Amino acid sequence: MTPQAQDLPDEVLSEILCWLPKRDLQIARLVTTRWSRVGARWLFHRVYFAPRRAAMDTFMKIASSPISGWNVRELVYDSRLFIPELVEHPERYQRACREIAREDEHMDDFSETHHRTDAVIGHYSEAFVNSIIQYTRLSEQQEAIFENGKDYQALCTGLKKFQNISKVTILDDFPDDAQSFSLLNPVEDGYAWYDHRSSMEIATALKPSDWSLIRPGFEFNFWAGRRRNAQLWDTRGITSLMQALASYCPRIEELQLGSATSIAPIGIFGTTKQDIESACEIAQRLTSLKLKVFPMGWLGAGEIYEEKSYDSLARILREAKSLYQLSIGGRIKLNGLGDQHWPNLGLLTLGDLNLEAEELLCLVKVHEGTLRGLTLRNVYLSGVEGWEEAGRRIGKHLKLHYLCVCSLADEVTEHATHPPYIEDEVNVTLARSLMQSVPEDTWGFEEEGALTIAKVHGCPFKMQLEL
Repeated sequence: MTPQAQDLPDEVLSEILCWLPKRDLQIARLVTTRWSRVGARWLFHRVYFAPRRAAMDTFMKIASSPISGWNVRELVYDSRLFIPELVEHPERYQRACREIAREDEHMDDFSETHHRTDAVIGHYSEAFVNSIIQYTRLSEQQEAIFENGKDYQALCTGLKKFQNISKVTILDDFPDDAQSFSLLNPVEDGYAWYDHRSSMEIATALKPSDWSLIRPGFEFNFWAGRRRNAQLWDTRGITSLMQALASYCPRIEELQLGSATSIAPIGIFGTTKQDIESACEIAQRLTSLKLKVFPMGWLGAGEIYEEKSYDSLARILREAKSLYQLSIGGRIKLNGLGDQHWPNLGLLTLGDLNLEAEELLCLVKVHEGTLRGLTLRNVYLSGVEGWEEAGRRIGKHLKLHYLCVCSLADEVTEHATHPPYIEDEVNVTLARSLMQSVPEDTWGFEEEGALTIAKVHGCPFKMQLEL
């Protein structure tokens, strides 16, 4: 007698259902009560949160299901915020809409250069009015959520149910496809769906704004007693998130702030002492930390505030003693990075940074017993020593299984009248130097676009995020 689907054990049925796309899985769960129960474990592995009523309601509904709550492994936090100042001055909102329209060929009605008929003008006026009304409503809703602490309450209530969350991802930009999220290892299930879903719920010409939009802050002494307005980052949502994670997320192991297309300001670390304590408590549990941040100075923010942010970041890194994977990117200063020691550090990614050769050498030497994977992407080496010479010194302390180098530069090459080598030669030369302690017959080169990869044969891992 031919076995029927209903005769399969739960374990076998579960393994079959796990291969279905999410939409097909939802349909399959309607077949029987048993299929619904078994398939539920594959339906929600990731949950989305934003300080907006619709997103919070969905978050709470998923948390209310015992099966879904038990299976969620990742929390995706949308750090974008509505800016109340935009609706206080409608001309700013209108100007922002037109800037968006110029980038979208399907929205010519908003463009000043478009030949406008009465119908077009009427359509534009109605769309603009509806959009700014909706933006105002959502902005006021957001402010009420923060003022009453409803985002913190929702996070605490939900995280009590999501006891198995091990990864938290904080983004302000959601790649259109998985390829743009990870340079080497694109994830199969990207984050673009959340952007699409939130856009449908928001229904405004302007989306919530990313980290780069700032709000008026305090004043401080600046240059010989002169005073000027400093500008603070709105960290209310992140503060609530960190406090909730510290209290109700005991299994957190991975924290990701930013990505290849999402860059957070280092100023978010310039919060209160209590908030930094929460962040340090989380750091003590982490085995993977991925940061893509940029310095405050880019937008003229205060030096005092920036220094406080760097001090807080350094403390968080010191507390993260259990790290196995560390990825740091962004044009930030990493003074003292070479003094840090993570006893279990096996994978290290450095991207979009300016480093001193001695600093990199110290970092490598202190981790030579554990470091097995290294990625250097768009790293500028300062000082009189170029990558060629630095690679020979650093490679003596490395026994890598995996190495990736891309778009490297140094002061020696930059100031040479005739460059001694082109970029590709820098990559290959450095790769050979850094792999000098590994027997030549055990590793080989791979080329992936502009990347030069050296990998030991049968290497069991790859870097999970390339900044």
